[in-house]
Amino acid sequence: MGNTNFESSDNEFGLLSSEQIDRVMDKLAKSRRLKANYRFVVSSTINSDIRWARNRASMTSNRRGVNVFIICRIDTSGSSILTNQLDDVSLEGTLREVESNCLRGADYKRPLDSPIEKSFVPRASNTVTWSDRTLTRSIEEAAAIVKEATSPAEDQGFLSAGFIDSYGMSMGVVDVDQYDRYDRNFYRMTQAQCSSTVRHPQGTSSGWAGLARYDLNKIDEIQLAKLAVEKCLSSVNPVRIEPGRYTVILEPQAVGELVQTMLDSPLAYASHRDKSERGGPYFLNVNRSLNRGIAKLGLKIVDERITISHDPSDPDLGILPVPGTLPIKWIDKGVLNELTHSYGGYSLSELNDGSRRERRGSFRMDGGNTSIDEMIAGTERGLVVARFSKLRQIDADSLLATGVTRDGLWLIEKGKVSKAVRNFRITESPLFALNNVEEVGAAQPIFQPGPVPELDYLFPEFALTQVIAPTLKVRDFSFTSTIDAI
Repeated sequence: MGNTNFESSDNEFGLLSSEQIDRVMDKLAKSRRLKANYRFVVSSTINSDIRWARNRASMTSNRRGVNVFIICRIDTSGSSILTNQLDDVSLEGTLREVESNCLRGADYKRPLDSPIEKSFVPRASNTVTWSDRTLTRSIEEAAAIVKEATSPAEDQGFLSAGFIDSYGMSMGVVDVDQYDRYDRNFYRMTQAQCSSTVRHPQGTSSGWAGLARYDLNKIDEIQLAKLAVEKCLSSVNPVRIEPGRYTVILEPQAVGELVQTMLDSPLAYASHRDKSERGGPYFLNVNRSLNRGIAKLGLKIVDERITISHDPSDPDLGILPVPGTLPIKWIDKGVLNELTHSYGGYSLSELNDGSRRERRGSFRMDGGNTSIDEMIAGTERGLVVARFSKLRQIDADSLLATGVTRDGLWLIEKGKVSKAVRNFRITESPLFALNNVEEVGAAQPIFQPGPVPELDYLFPEFALTQVIAPTLKVRDFSFTSTIDAI
């Protein structure tokens, strides 16, 4: 290997260019010594953020990093190593270590798919994942925005905290099989996030607003800050009411958070390999000869107004067009249309061409045309829920989840919001909620934390987790206890 300088990038955004990444991958590919399947992933990231607390900017940072991830597989034996060193000596030493471990079967011994098998598959086209503006705003501009964003809270005597985050990544992936067949791809993406929390200094109310998009131009930080102040104002001195089942109006943020618990369930993982006689909510029963459930594909499982999909060509989602990322509708007008497999698991939704639809972090839930004001006006008694916190699934068979309301809960009486309410713990299944839908509002992007740095180099499809969800009016939503936190 000859030496190549990677101390600085020839990319104006501070990321490694496709040419620089290609040179690293070429060096690795030419230095292989085994007749094996290899995957080389070279990624470059930049992350800039500014944070504020108590109405004052408190921290700024600008972080850059590189990763080289190497996988080597021979039959049922494989090994992988991650390094952040790009000099030739380190790259060669890392490659030799991976090969040595692979020969010994050090990391694992189980049937493995060749990386190349997942690479020669159709790709999405016309995918938008990049915005120059996301990486070009200066820290001085960001500081000026923070000053303006905290002013509404300060004017009310409230305390504001939050962050504005910009992220960019360039990545190259090359698969080389034992027959020297190559498949090479280059991706780049950006993501911007803003979160603003406003609290009463006496701890009697809280308001929040946030948004995540790939394009910084699509985020109005000042408007989000004002919305957080409005929610805090309307939540002052909440009253305690009895838990129970209520008609609820779930704002888009709450809907997205609740539905995400479904996508972290067997809806995303069709392989059902446990020994129980229950196949989960998406299965009719268990085929004992195959040891897996018979899926409810083609059957209605939720309200017919509900469609949950994942489309790489959707410009509002901005999903990386990695191999195998094809359009998918898990639920189409209430009907279970598709199940997808877990990584390394059996897929009930393998396509005829051999490619696989794998779960990604982003999804769209189609909306309707009822405004939240119309929903409130038509509600005799109910609750408006701003968002949830700490949602987690507690029963895989029913998808029952638990969590708490947060940053805004209001009582509706006779078609009007009458007062703020103390927060509740919920214990509810998203499937139950989606079967009790009364009205559906317009879908809009929400805040979905991301990217997931530790997964960028391995699963770039998880780097973007943008979600689009509507407002929902749902009857008989279960609140099981009150909580003191605001």
